[in-house]
Amino acid sequence: MKKNYLVILIILFSGSIFPIDRIDIEVDETNSFGDMCPKEDVKFGHTVVLIDTTAPLSKAQSTIIDRLVLDNRILKKIPPYDRFSILNLNGADIQASETNFIFSKCRPRNGESTSPHKADHGTFWNPERKLKVNWNLFLGSLNNVKDSLDKQPGGNFTQLIEMLKELSRLPDLEFDDSYETRKLIIVSDLVQASESLNLYEECSIAYNRTAKCPSWNKLKEKRSFKNWIRTSLPDFGSYNPEIEIIYLNSNVDPKLNIGILEIWEDFFSDLGISRLKIEVETSNRRFQ
Repeated sequence: MKKNYLVILIILFSGSIFPIDRIDIEVDETNSFGDMCPKEDVKFGHTVVLIDTTAPLSKAQSTIIDRLVLDNRILKKIPPYDRFSILNLNGADIQASETNFIFSKCRPRNGESTSPHKADHGTFWNPERKLKVNWNLFLGSLNNVKDSLDKQPGGNFTQLIEMLKELSRLPDLEFDDSYETRKLIIVSDLVQASESLNLYEECSIAYNRTAKCPSWNKLKEKRSFKNWIRTSLPDFGSYNPEIEIIYLNSNVDPKLNIGILEIWEDFFSDLGISRLKIEVETSNRRFQ
């Protein structure tokens, strides 16, 4: 009988029954000078920011990325030990299948007692001063990446659909459904421009013509695209990630009236994602 009680106690206090709590992970149990993730194989959430620099970012566009995506106050809302990654889609002789993260680290505890995340608060063993060291290392690495994005010269093609496909299936990008939560933030003018599907041509985007895009339903039924589109749709696994789009519409769609946004709304609807958070630019390139 005593043996049975012992077995029950072992099961009750087993880590397989009670998943590890973020607050239980100490600074010394993370790869502080690597990806800053817990050394134990634990996964919480993963946020991926896909930034399209195939058209060079304007000063206003760089600013909106800094303020809406990469600002410290935004990063503090991400729970500690969630992975935060950035993909740069630059279209400069690098195929979507070759693209890798330019930044990918777990958001460390920041040592702020006012944080809504309890894991951020300092403890006797992990005082605020100790936690702030990793937080500052995280921000320093991120600032270096932000500077590199501002210097991107632009590219020759935009494999946006292809990149979403690769993100959904390449295991080393770690955006699979083994994470508790996933979020994808797409920062782009949304003009897919590859040999497989070129919206510059399909929407007649040129300075001497009035641009107007066909619907997504018409595009996917077009004989020249039908098979490619069918096989290129991403599959995000057992549950879909949260999707946010920051539409750099000043590039080709300042009045939001040529139909590109509707194409992507229907694209994600085909994936079973009907609720998108969409932000647009209020600036206009003509006045920059």
